[in-house]
Amino acid sequence: MITPTLLASGTISVLRTSTTTPATRGLAMGGYSTAIFASFALASVAIGPVVTVSGLTAGFSVAAAAGAAGTLLALALWRGTTGRRPAAR
Repeated sequence: MITPTLLASGTISVLRTSTTTPATRGLAMGGYSTAIFASFALASVAIGPVVTVSGLTAGFSVAAAAGAAGTLLALALWRGTTGRRPAAR
């Protein structure tokens, strides 16, 4: 089964490599991979107690809220960088 996460992961990887220079591509993908694997590890630690105390519905709700907040933060940061051009020399 192909999940939306897998589809988004591929799209983000393509976008990340197309927006970086060849010299910084390894660094960008390394940072992306680190963020993905760190989020897998931290999510289970952070959401596990919520699920234990309040059940699966609360756990998924907290995870969804965190995902929405992260998306809004990423959108705000992305909008802050678009449209900027380097100063003319």
